[in-house]
Amino acid sequence: MKLLFTIICSFLFLSAGWAQRPADEPAHTAPDFAHLQAAISSLPDTTRIDQLREFTDVMIEKGKFGEAQQALAEAKKVALATKNDYLLSGVYFSIGYLASNQSDHSTAVRNYQQAFDLVKNTPRYKRQARILLALGEAYTITNDWQNAEHYLQQALAIARQHQLSTSMAQVYGDLSNLAGMQQQPVKASGYNQQALAIYRAEKDWQSYYGGLLNQAIIYKNLGQHAQSEKTYQQVLAYAEQQHDDYIKSYIYSNLPNTLLLLKRPAEAEKYAQLGLAAADKGAPDEAYLRRELYDILTRVKEQQHDYQQALAYHRLSAAYRDTMLNEQKSKQLIEAETRYQTKEKQAEITRLDEANAQRVRQLWGLGIGLSVLTLLLALTAWQYQVIRRTNKQLHETNQTILDNNRRITEQSNRLTMLMKELHHRVKNNLAIVSSLLRLQSNRLTDQGAVKAVREGQQRIEAMSLIHQRLYQTDNVTTVDMRRYITDLAESLMTAYGHDPADVDFQIQVEQAVLDVDLAVPLGLILNELLTNSFKYAFAQVARPGLRIYLGPDHIAGGELLLEVQDNGPGIDLAQWNQPSGSFGKRLIASLSEQVGGEMEFLNQQGALYRLHIATAPVLAPTT
Repeated sequence: MKLLFTIICSFLFLSAGWAQRPADEPAHTAPDFAHLQAAISSLPDTTRIDQLREFTDVMIEKGKFGEAQQALAEAKKVALATKNDYLLSGVYFSIGYLASNQSDHSTAVRNYQQAFDLVKNTPRYKRQARILLALGEAYTITNDWQNAEHYLQQALAIARQHQLSTSMAQVYGDLSNLAGMQQQPVKASGYNQQALAIYRAEKDWQSYYGGLLNQAIIYKNLGQHAQSEKTYQQVLAYAEQQHDDYIKSYIYSNLPNTLLLLKRPAEAEKYAQLGLAAADKGAPDEAYLRRELYDILTRVKEQQHDYQQALAYHRLSAAYRDTMLNEQKSKQLIEAETRYQTKEKQAEITRLDEANAQRVRQLWGLGIGLSVLTLLLALTAWQYQVIRRTNKQLHETNQTILDNNRRITEQSNRLTMLMKELHHRVKNNLAIVSSLLRLQSNRLTDQGAVKAVREGQQRIEAMSLIHQRLYQTDNVTTVDMRRYITDLAESLMTAYGHDPADVDFQIQVEQAVLDVDLAVPLGLILNELLTNSFKYAFAQVARPGLRIYLGPDHIAGGELLLEVQDNGPGIDLAQWNQPSGSFGKRLIASLSEQVGGEMEFLNQQGALYRLHIATAPVLAPTT
């Protein structure tokens, strides 16, 4: 139900004008980035940036993230050239929005902060409130409720001070969503009622009834089932008057939950069947709607003690759940294939340009050679014949060399592109697993299960970051450990509510490049150690300190050494040396053994972990 609450709140934000593109602007019709770039090349810089951001929003809605990234890269280049902080702020906001849609919330937060810094000392109050709302939403998604509350209250203060009524309503909606996720229905109801009051005063009926739909769910969570049903009926009457099938589909999939609590399974079944009829007509989110409705019908039949039919409905619900997962995977694979084909086309264009340039140079050389031959013809026929034979042999030899070089280059480029795409697909698949784990954790109520699922999600994201590094560089078999460790540490700081500026973070990487086979287990070990520090070591520390060293073991003589040290209270070594322990402890021990290393834990002004690897497959340090 927590996920369902979030979906309804998202509907409220969209109806209140939260979408990136204003409601009165048409959707962009450019088929791809190349056509758009050609169409806007002669337009003023401000118009070009607006067109590129609008195109980005459309591509995000379609799930074409590669096209969106190209457009935003161009928009950022143009905005930097204009030196206009307001335009650049908008571009950073769009970059954050794209990252958020890709579940890269640390990147989203970083770009939202950059966008806010550019306008925080200007009278652009509406933009300020909008960015703070986005920051609150990003922290809400990562379950960092303290930071989410902080930024949403900042947005509310700005909206109140400058009488931005629409922004105030959006903030109240976000705060209601946050309270609902924290299972505080009374607080959620209070915020939602304030948003409803603003929409009602402004006669924004679409947003009002969207919020009223949210209120019906809150009434159910408060145990006010009769009031919940009454509110659903109000929204249903409005939806029927407006012929709004979108709202009606949400009512059909939610009202039965209240009716079941009122012990009225027959009426619940009636509305669920209406929902299935709407799905047959192509209702929005059809697969999700069918899954919810079949789940409701399962519970209806259980109340009616018709267990055979309940089992049939349960199987249908499970089938649609599997279908949704498969469709999501297929969509992401198609998008990855499209990006790969686009890169192939661009590479082919580059190769053709180089070939044309080579032909031009050859023609110039041939012209000069012919001039020389003409002069030599005046001297003797014998010299002319000798030169002709020599030139012919040289031309054939050069052509053979050029053909061989071109084939070798093409094969090398294809192999590199295939390896990058492989790592890209692995990263995307790991991102899918991470997203599924996050969604599952939101539906769990057992805190131990939630903790286990989220720790598993972090381990998957640590592996995903390795593959992201591989496809973003030209070398697809080694990992830049300095950048990887920095990104991993900053991501975990953000996830556990630590501001990187408040942490004394020291990183010394003398072995800058590692083979991927060693980088993956070391990344998982670092993930476990840093997670343990951020969760337990800094609670009573005035200024958290963290030191990471990766390089030769100068004392042992040439071995690879990994050290991770914090300034917390240390660890219980007696407990650590026990044969049993947590999954994280066993994972560290197993991975240390896997890389052929010897580990030790010490207490030296905090917890200190050392891993000695005697025969590590490492590369020479890069410069």
